[in-house]
Amino acid sequence: MDARALLRCLRFASSLVAVGILSASDRRPGRLLREVDLHHHVGESWPWQTWVVACLVALICGCGQLCLCYVCTKAGCERGDLQCGRGCLYTPVSQQEFAKHEFRPDHDKIGFVLRQEMRLMLLYPLISILAIGDSSCEKGSPIWAYALYVPLLLRAKWIEAKILRALNEDWSQIFLSPGFWLGALEHADWFTDGALPVQAYLCGAGVTERFAESFELSWAWPLAPVIRTLHFWGLLTAVLSFAALTQQLLGSADHGEHHDLAADVPGFGAVAIWYEEQDLAWKHVAEEEACLSERALLTSISKVFLENVVQLWLQASFFALIFQRLHHAGKVKLLLSMGLGLLSCVFKTVPMAVGLIRALGKGSVRLEVGIMVLCFQGVAILGVAWTAAKLYWSFHCASHLWNLTSGCVPPEAFDVIGP
Repeated sequence: MDARALLRCLRFASSLVAVGILSASDRRPGRLLREVDLHHHVGESWPWQTWVVACLVALICGCGQLCLCYVCTKAGCERGDLQCGRGCLYTPVSQQEFAKHEFRPDHDKIGFVLRQEMRLMLLYPLISILAIGDSSCEKGSPIWAYALYVPLLLRAKWIEAKILRALNEDWSQIFLSPGFWLGALEHADWFTDGALPVQAYLCGAGVTERFAESFELSWAWPLAPVIRTLHFWGLLTAVLSFAALTQQLLGSADHGEHHDLAADVPGFGAVAIWYEEQDLAWKHVAEEEACLSERALLTSISKVFLENVVQLWLQASFFALIFQRLHHAGKVKLLLSMGLGLLSCVFKTVPMAVGLIRALGKGSVRLEVGIMVLCFQGVAILGVAWTAAKLYWSFHCASHLWNLTSGCVPPEAFDVIGP
C-alpha cells in the first residue's frame, strides 16, 4: 500500500455526518463572544484564530469521509465483495469445504469473510440508535441493547475460531492466543463507543455549552465557537466515524490482499497474527533484529491514536460534564466503556513502544522513522494519563471539570447547567 496515499487520506478525513451536524436544528444558542470577552475578542463574528481552526477541521474532518468512502467502496466493487451472488449478508466458513481441499486454507474465501466482518463493524453503533427510545442521558443505553450485543460478540469470536480451525490451528492454540482475547476487548469497546453520541444527544445543548465554556477558559479558546457549531454529540460522531473509516481503508489496502490488516478491523487478533507470521522474511527479521510489522505500525495510528486515545479523552470529558446528572447505572456504563478503551490502548501501546525501542537499539528501524512512531506512542501514553487525571478530578473538582492548563474549572464560569 502506498504510504503517501494513506497519509493523504488520513489528512482528508471525517464527515459524511458533517452536513447533518452543521445543519442540526437543536442548537441552543450559547453566549456570544462579545458577552464572554474572556480573551478580549470583541464582536459577534469569529476571530481569525477560530476561522483557522474551523478550516483545519473542515479539511481534516470534512472532506476525509467522502474520500475514504469512495476508496473503500471502489476497492469492494473491484474485488466483488459487494456482489450479492457471493452472499450479501453472510458467507459461512465451512469445515467440510476445506476438507475437500485436503485442509489447505482457501485464503480467497477467508479474505472475503474477513472483509465482510470488517464492514459489519460499521453497523454495530446502529444498536444504540435503535434503542434511543429507551435511552436517557442519566442512564445511557438500556440493558436490552447490551443484551442484544453480547450474542453478536460471541458470534464474531466463533467465526474467528472457525477461521483459525480452517487454518489448521488447534483449539488450545486458539483459546490461549492473547490476540483472540484482545480482539474481544476491541470489539466490545467499539460497541460502547458507538453508544456515546446517542447519550450525548439526549443530554441536550447544555453539555455542548459547558464543554465550549471549559475551552474558553484554556489556551484552546479558539475551538469554543467550533464546538458550539458541531455540538458535543456531533464531535463524538465525527471522531467515531473518522476512526471507523480509517480502519476500513487499511483493511481494504491493496484491494484487501493484506488479510492481517483486514482481520484486525473486526477484532480478529489471532487471525491477524497468523497471517502476519506467514511472512517468513519478516518473521526472520523480527526474531533476529526486533523489526516491527506493518500492521503494528498502521494500527498504532488507526486504532490506538484515532480511536482509543481521542475517544477516551472525549469520554472522560463527557463523564465530567454530566457527572451530577448521571444515575449510578449510567456511571457504571461509562466507566465500563472507558475501562475497555484503556485496556485495549495499554495492551497495544506498551508492547509496541518496547518493541520500537528494541528495534531502534538494533538499528533495524531508521532513526527518523522510529522517533516519529515513538512520538505517536508517547502521545498515546500521555493521552491515557490525561484521561486518568480527568477521571480523578471529576470526583474532586467542584465543577467536575479539569483542564490541563488551567486546573479545575470554577463552577461560576458556567451560565448553562441544565439540559
